[in-house]
Amino acid sequence: MIPFPPIHIVGAGIAGLTLARCLKNKGIQAVIFEKNPSPPKHNYGITLQPRTCWALMKVLDTDPRSFCYRVAVDSAVGGCGHVGLKDRVRSDIGGISSPFRAHCGRLEAFLREELKIEWGYMLEGVSEQGDEHVLEFKGQDKVHDAFIIDTSGVHSRIRQALLPKSELSILPYVVFRGTRNIYGRKFRDIYQLFSEGRNVIGTRRDHTLFQVWINQYQKDAGAVDISYVYSRPAREDDPLYRPGRAPGESSDSSQAFFEEVSQLCELEQPFKNAFDGEKIKEDRILHWLMRTSLTPLDKLIELSKRGVAFLGDSAHVMPILGGEGANFAIDDAVALAECIAANGAARMEDFYEERYGEWEGGLVKCAKEKRDHAKVHNGTVYCAGQIGADIQGKLVSEDVAAQTEKTLSNLKAILESAGSGLDRVLKVNIYMPEQADYASMNEVYKRSVKIMSDPKPPRACVFVKGLPGGAKVEIECIAAER
Repeated sequence: MIPFPPIHIVGAGIAGLTLARCLKNKGIQAVIFEKNPSPPKHNYGITLQPRTCWALMKVLDTDPRSFCYRVAVDSAVGGCGHVGLKDRVRSDIGGISSPFRAHCGRLEAFLREELKIEWGYMLEGVSEQGDEHVLEFKGQDKVHDAFIIDTSGVHSRIRQALLPKSELSILPYVVFRGTRNIYGRKFRDIYQLFSEGRNVIGTRRDHTLFQVWINQYQKDAGAVDISYVYSRPAREDDPLYRPGRAPGESSDSSQAFFEEVSQLCELEQPFKNAFDGEKIKEDRILHWLMRTSLTPLDKLIELSKRGVAFLGDSAHVMPILGGEGANFAIDDAVALAECIAANGAARMEDFYEERYGEWEGGLVKCAKEKRDHAKVHNGTVYCAGQIGADIQGKLVSEDVAAQTEKTLSNLKAILESAGSGLDRVLKVNIYMPEQADYASMNEVYKRSVKIMSDPKPPRACVFVKGLPGGAKVEIECIAAER
């Protein structure tokens, strides 16, 4: 391992904490600068994918049973973090094999153990002096370093200073989240859908999605903390779609929202109780913007050579609802720690080139027109044709094999965003303009088809005159919901 001085990290969120913990495990000291004066409670749940849970358990040197006990949202009542009825998170038989609901605050506390964190360091500016960067904190001494890592998130001051032209895209969705504390008997009587171990429930009315999440069971108090989320596509001249609002205005709930909820048609319980038009006026309501962005790869590499690395939402912003930002942040942190341990700050481009394709794939399902890529009807997902293009709509390569791989990656993201997956595919149609490219496409397809359920889905390959954007392959499919 290359000898390395203490690394300065800005931001004590999941990305920064995971990175610092990974570095500590490799014998590299890190110092985290965090704007909050003390650890935030973050009393809400996040969904972690199995691969992310296993990565965290390795970082934290723990086992599935202990991990569930420490961070599962329902651990106080003996739960194991099930998302829904179809998930089976069984720490007692040795593993986590399906999505897992973790309490964000308790996970962050687990990661913080034995880390050096400077609280109350509000970053006001960053500048370059020769080969060093100068971090200017409000009311604190300046910090000089040749290498800094920014994990401060979507509103990163470092990114704004060094990449002033970077912009955030706002997906055309209206999303509100409320929180409430419900005491024992009412919860048992009304919220019975949670009684079988699930921690997320949802229902739809036309184009509106209603969700209720368990945040935490308060065992001693006999109460349950919940979040409820109201989301729908934005409409023309929509008073609830406010893409230009300031970050500090997220808690400013408009009367139009209360009126819209009060006019809802009859909902079944527990959604009727959660979205009661009078009750929500007493709750803490946040207006969420579905932000996305992806910093260009060449800019990230250029800044890394100047001694600045970006991680998590500082580099690529995922929507707060359904964007899997925590999973990407943890994956990024593990990969970056490996890169630093092997090469110091000298080969940061290796990290970016390894992760960038994953970021693009993750953002595909969050693109502005994603709701038109798949339709769900009676448990069946009809997915529109996909090509091998990135989030900007550019073909990834002239090579048909590379296009096929990207096409399948895009298809996977769209299916998962619609509640399905490649393992649920029922029928596949492939379109190609050149018969000579069939063999190359088929080699890639055969690798992907291994994860599809048996018997393998039937497919048809149709040779056509041309495809959008000059693509060499387009794939559409029909799949079952999970």
